[in-house]
Amino acid sequence: MNRLSSLRSKVRKQRAKEQKVIIEFENIEEGNKANNKLTKRGRLGLVVEQVKNKDPLVVVKGVLSSHTDEDIVSALRNQNRELFDDFDSGDDRLSVRYRKRTRNPVTAQIVLSASPALWGRMTEAGNVDLKRLRAEDQSPLVQCTRCLGYGHGKKYCKEKTDLCSHCGGQHLSSRCAKRQEGAPPTCKNCSNAKLDKIDHNAFSESCIIRRKCLARSIVNLSI
Repeated sequence: MNRLSSLRSKVRKQRAKEQKVIIEFENIEEGNKANNKLTKRGRLGLVVEQVKNKDPLVVVKGVLSSHTDEDIVSALRNQNRELFDDFDSGDDRLSVRYRKRTRNPVTAQIVLSASPALWGRMTEAGNVDLKRLRAEDQSPLVQCTRCLGYGHGKKYCKEKTDLCSHCGGQHLSSRCAKRQEGAPPTCKNCSNAKLDKIDHNAFSESCIIRRKCLARSIVNLSI
């Protein structure tokens, strides 16, 4: 453990369920150093793994219970093609996770997991074409679709102007001239934090700020 003492001042430790501990590092380099040292101590029964990013959740309300999961996903894709445009293959993810009962036995609330980029578009749009149903955030990680910050939703945001998740400008991403021209994205959150890697969308799962906030939200749910 003496070899790890130099890292103690640079990490945050948080308890998780099932005898797990989540350690948050200042940067990837420090995390890799600790990972290598802990892996070498595998004979002590330590298992080291990175926190796996989970796709955020979105709920679509008022869906007929008779629809199958496949029907719902297919209808969302076919009737909201603009939400699925310009995606890399890795960002085109949408699947039904579970259903929630409503007072009306004929309908249900459908909770889907979506890639962060798709989640951003769906919650930003608000209404989706599945008989004009409402799409809302259902994820434990709360990210504001107006200011792009974390810890609150658009309803409680103090900012009055929507910011673009692609470039950080004062406009919706659907109206971003830079995105339409094919310019690379600039993450507002990572840019404000003065991080080196900022060439990603503010809703991207590769965002370091998003990963940190996601890890904290998972811990809060686990304790």
